Amino acid sequence: MFEAVLNGFHNSPALFAFSLNSLAPEARRRTWDRVVALLAEGRLSAVLDRTFPLAEAAAALQRVERGRSFGKVVLRRG
Repeated sequence: MFEAVLNGFHNSPALFAFSLNSLAPEARRRTWDRVVALLAEGRLSAVLDRTFPLAEAAAALQRVERGRSFGKVVLRRG
């Protein structure tokens, strides 16, 4: 289903998101293999919204709960 989309998505700087859970098992495996390969090649990366110190975990959670994050919110130790 998504294979046609995935064939060229790494050529575009656009953000693309989907759920692997919506794919049939065989298509999910093939898609996951492709995603892992792109990650290994450095051609795909996660979108980071913001990094918080662990002491500010409550503020990080509020940011996510309020829908203010665009990408991953990361907690760091120390």
